[in-house]
Amino acid sequence: MIKTIVNRSFLWTMPAILALLASLVIIVIAFEAMGDGWSRWVQLFNQRLFELFSRTLSLMALSTVIATFWGISLAWAVEKTTLWGNRFWRWGLALPLVIPPYIGALAFLILFRETNLPIYNLPVTALIMAAFTFPYVFLIVSAALRRMNTNLEEAAQACGKSPSGVFFQVTIPALRPAIIAGATLVALYILGDFGAVSILRYDTFASAIFFRIRGSLDFSGATIISTVLLLTTFGLLGIQRFALGKCHRYQQKTEDLKEPKKIPLGKWHFPILFYVVLVFIFSTLLPAGVLIYWSWLGISAGTIDTSFFQYLFNSLTLAGGAAFISLIFSLPFSYLQVRHPGLLTSVLSGAVFANYSLPGVIVGLALILIGLNFFPFLYNTPLMVIIAYLLRFFPQNLQAARSSFLQLSPNLEEASQSMGFGPLKTLFSVILPNIGPGLLAGASLVFVSSLKELPASLLLRPAGMDTLAIRIWMEASEGFYSTAAPFALLLILISIFPLRYLLNRF
Repeated sequence: MIKTIVNRSFLWTMPAILALLASLVIIVIAFEAMGDGWSRWVQLFNQRLFELFSRTLSLMALSTVIATFWGISLAWAVEKTTLWGNRFWRWGLALPLVIPPYIGALAFLILFRETNLPIYNLPVTALIMAAFTFPYVFLIVSAALRRMNTNLEEAAQACGKSPSGVFFQVTIPALRPAIIAGATLVALYILGDFGAVSILRYDTFASAIFFRIRGSLDFSGATIISTVLLLTTFGLLGIQRFALGKCHRYQQKTEDLKEPKKIPLGKWHFPILFYVVLVFIFSTLLPAGVLIYWSWLGISAGTIDTSFFQYLFNSLTLAGGAAFISLIFSLPFSYLQVRHPGLLTSVLSGAVFANYSLPGVIVGLALILIGLNFFPFLYNTPLMVIIAYLLRFFPQNLQAARSSFLQLSPNLEEASQSMGFGPLKTLFSVILPNIGPGLLAGASLVFVSSLKELPASLLLRPAGMDTLAIRIWMEASEGFYSTAAPFALLLILISIFPLRYLLNRF
């Protein structure tokens, strides 16, 4: 077996650097938050901390419940029934993933701007957030349903269980790990979202942190609120682990798997199809239609000038840089995870995965403090923005690369070594051709996520280096919807192609 790709120091140095930087994010926030003592904590708690905590948890809970219900019900309708067009719905119901919630919020704000409807409230905000996050649950539960052995359900039917009894007593318990995983992703996203809540004027931890930094330069207050948000995030992850630990394990033999029988809907076909179409219209067609119409108005009015292409270039450069660097780092990191598992590898992996669960506003604030105190030459440079993207989204590439390495037999590397191939020749002749598609898939995820990232971009970008996401938020905040719409539509169109590639591959 090959012990290294280039040499052992290369293998361990790159992951160690990334893990150290990821650890600094949490350490710096916690250290800065304790700098002014408990009196500052008490002051903030008496002012707004409890209110922010209540509002944030309320939005997270309601949005997660709605998104989870939509995700489970839609996955069941598409995968388990004779629903018309279910092959299309597998892809169509994933489309809201390319519409960031802040763009969706912008579309609905434009749509209802002339009405007297009260849209600046918890139920409407939760509904809009759920519309663009339910695909997390839908995709994970759909995949679990396709892998699920139908023998369990057939046995329950043979014992006299009704269809509803089979669903609630057999199907749902078997899907519980997938449901918990999807719901956790939704909850984490809602917990750290800044763009949509600021556009919809619903104050949460994330918006409070941002405006304390940008508005009053209150770094101490921002780090205290960030610490509470960190603890809430880790508490949520702890609840997830506990819930998963309570799940029953259902093991199935792959040789027993067979094509599941679709449930005929009968008289329920039209009502269920209407429900699926309604969710699709609300989460995809309606916001897309609004953005297309207002983009046409904006272009007709001449709002598109050379700066439009500069913002596009900035977005592609920063997101592309993060995707490329993540590609380089994921190769040695995933190799260590698969070929050299152990305590050190687990520690390094845990450090980088911790940042994946952190809101972008916390990563941005931490990097400001790190730049000012330790690396002033990096502060206010494009590289700092790329580092923020890398810290936030690197685990996406790492997971894809690890999956590819798990499918690569070490015998191929041993055969290459026995034929006299050196490390570099083995890398380019054996390893990369086999894991390359997985690496590219992970890099595509990092690219799309970086394109949509808003709070870290707002906090860290150099003066004049606005991205599409930044311009969308700035124009929407000022009420210039015909200017914001073309930026939003272009961002969605760019994101569709990587998503299509990923869905086809996985």
